[in-house]
Amino acid sequence: MAVGIALVGTGFALHVQLPVFQSVRGARVRALVGRDPRRTAALASEYGIARAAVRLGDVLADPAIDLVCVSTPPESHCELACEALAAGKHVLCEKPMALDAAQARIMEQAAAYARGRLAIVDHQLRFAPAVLKLRHLLAEQYLGTPFDAQIDVATPRWLDAARPHSWWQDRARGGGALGAFGSHAVDLLRWLFGEVEAVSALLHTFVRERIATGELRPRAVDADDWAALWLRFGGTQPVLGTIRLSAVAHRGLGFALAIQGSEGTLRLDAEGRLWGSRRDPAAAEAPLEPLDDPETLPEDQRRALPDSPWARAFVPAARAIVAAVEAGGLPPGAASFADGRAVQQVLDAARASAAETRGWMAPSAF
Repeated sequence: MAVGIALVGTGFALHVQLPVFQSVRGARVRALVGRDPRRTAALASEYGIARAAVRLGDVLADPAIDLVCVSTPPESHCELACEALAAGKHVLCEKPMALDAAQARIMEQAAAYARGRLAIVDHQLRFAPAVLKLRHLLAEQYLGTPFDAQIDVATPRWLDAARPHSWWQDRARGGGALGAFGSHAVDLLRWLFGEVEAVSALLHTFVRERIATGELRPRAVDADDWAALWLRFGGTQPVLGTIRLSAVAHRGLGFALAIQGSEGTLRLDAEGRLWGSRRDPAAAEAPLEPLDDPETLPEDQRRALPDSPWARAFVPAARAIVAAVEAGGLPPGAASFADGRAVQQVLDAARASAAETRGWMAPSAF
């Protein structure tokens, strides 16, 4: 039988998760859960989803639902993920995993109680072919001793001040660039280099007010649209990391990663291509060379998905998750709820560092 999936949320869930799961053999989206009953029913009908509901509890009793994808604002992640796990369902939770590390610990504990159930945070970049190749090359010491890693995310997503106010601009609901993009960046660097020993950060809001849909007066924006983090990873040879995030970039350059080491450089570009260069004593600067084959998706799938590394990476991630539900066991490389909690501790430390101008903060304190 096909793995039955319930999508909770009508944003990322419909734009990325639905078309991808519809292309995965052995998967079937059976339910859509949204806040507005009429809109949710209309969307379910439009996309050929059999059930529509406004409460997750209304679909959890259905034995045909195996996997619940929690793709709502972060303020509701803890409640929904714990409810689904308690009902015996597998859970894929969007990032940031929670509002803070305290909620993340509750979710991690709920996952521990739900033996045999998958509890995964959707850090899908771990499944991108170029990222897997990069991790393999690090293990093979392509760089020699790694020194530093830098991630840049630049998008015009929130540059237009006329764009309506939403939960993304509300810090109390989990909005902001740090959670939206920084959670992915922190998870990726932690996956490559281990635990973060200390973090220092700056957060800023450039577009300070927006008008919400249906309102006349603008609302204040208190969530960051720009962030910079400096990370120190532990170990005998510490690696330093830099993360720069901008959701107000006039020219969005997407996502890029560069790692420097004693013997070379590895770079991942916005198109998902991996490049590398090894140190050559006879040359001042060895040229970068492609180290992977171009990532290709079927034409119809490319048209159906947003042009972003996160959307493209969700394709192999979804395949691995469906296979794991069928076979049992965590998909190799997937981010567990324990991983999500560790990332959340780094985000909490970064916010404390930025708010209190206290410099380096230890994530273990959160």
